[in-house]
Amino acid sequence: MNQPLLDIPSRVAPDGKPRVCTVCDDAIGVLHVADALSHLPPHDRTDLGFYEAASMLADDLTGLSFDLLILAVGASGDGLPIMAQQVINAAMALPAVLVVIAPESAACQLKIPFSAIVIEPDAASTLPKLLPSRVMKLQGEAKWPGSEFESPEKTLDNGTTRPEGSRRGFLKKLKTMFRNSRGPRKYRNQNSVLSKVLFRRSGVIVFQGMSGGAGTTTLATNLAVELAGEKNVPGVCLLDLNLQFSAIASYLSIEETDQIGDAYQSIGTLDTDSFEECLRSFGPKLRVFPGPREVLPVDALARGEGTRLISLTQQCAPLVIIDMPHVLTDWSEEVFSAADAVVCVAQQDVRSVRNARKFRDQLLESNVNMGHFVYALNRCPSDLDQEWCDKLQHFELGLGQKISHFFPDGGVEVGAACDMGSPLLKFATRNVLRKSLQAQVDMSPAKDAAYV
Repeated sequence: MNQPLLDIPSRVAPDGKPRVCTVCDDAIGVLHVADALSHLPPHDRTDLGFYEAASMLADDLTGLSFDLLILAVGASGDGLPIMAQQVINAAMALPAVLVVIAPESAACQLKIPFSAIVIEPDAASTLPKLLPSRVMKLQGEAKWPGSEFESPEKTLDNGTTRPEGSRRGFLKKLKTMFRNSRGPRKYRNQNSVLSKVLFRRSGVIVFQGMSGGAGTTTLATNLAVELAGEKNVPGVCLLDLNLQFSAIASYLSIEETDQIGDAYQSIGTLDTDSFEECLRSFGPKLRVFPGPREVLPVDALARGEGTRLISLTQQCAPLVIIDMPHVLTDWSEEVFSAADAVVCVAQQDVRSVRNARKFRDQLLESNVNMGHFVYALNRCPSDLDQEWCDKLQHFELGLGQKISHFFPDGGVEVGAACDMGSPLLKFATRNVLRKSLQAQVDMSPAKDAAYV
């Protein structure tokens, strides 16, 4: 990711110390900045947060002329990159050398000037090698830590010396400890039934929302599109069983026809050919059985007809994804029983946890085997701070079940994609929710993704 530098003249302060401004807004960013600064010569430093940096730099409210501006950006795709871009725009008007420490997934969302240095967080220690020598002059005969010269040794109180590298090792350990301790565990969904079904590329996945507006249909639709785009997936069938207020046809700009309503009146007599006539194609490998054009009663499916629909769908594609209504019906139990994985989608609020608990209690009372049920939280924040993790523990305590999957908040792009009738794969390829679903599709039980 390194980019060539323009030869910017040095503007070192009269005392010989370069002036450095750092901009970061979370603990991980602070650690990356600390890793980079630990390899620089003595310098004067000013620390700013994302919220204040853009205006202060643009209006020159800091009262300082910086030689180096270091910006640390996290991996999220929603709030922080917008603020980071504002900081970058303000920095472009300054004579300081701009350094952006960001993972590639975040850097590709930003318009970074050609003159800036862009490095991965794990490579922050290489910063001195990338800086032009005239920008960062050293005091006296001090050697440049991390450059082609030897790193200086630190003299301890007892007269012994400690190599500079030991400090870098400590920072690396500290970053690892912090990264491992924050948020949900990295491999929490490693052995979930959903991950296993996705890995073997066959089976029936049912999405059941725990509350209205939880994003269940959005997840089901976009996951189906992601799977259909995989080379090793021969075909996917997306089944919309919301008989009253279906949305999949709208999300994919598929025309609704009277065939679906007619099919529901004669499920028992449907054969494979007549069922396939009801399917609508979205791309070469995704076929959709949309909801009916008119509003049907929830008991329009009789007992046994849900299983019949799933059987017909499986004859058309090895992977079946079903979007369920937000109510329990007489035929819900048979659909759950026929599924290989049931994904219960919730948000982190009181309404969702209460509904999820009632849903779970009802199924247990009906003696439904829940071994293939998994719980997913949608619209999770990008910054999983301690307060959010504490709420997660209370959520799981109230539910009596661990959350297996976490989907980040994709922001306004998700709603815009739904309104435009286009999946995230086409509408917003770099959206953080789209990348999360892509990670779900790409991963295997042995190589599970991190927080997604």
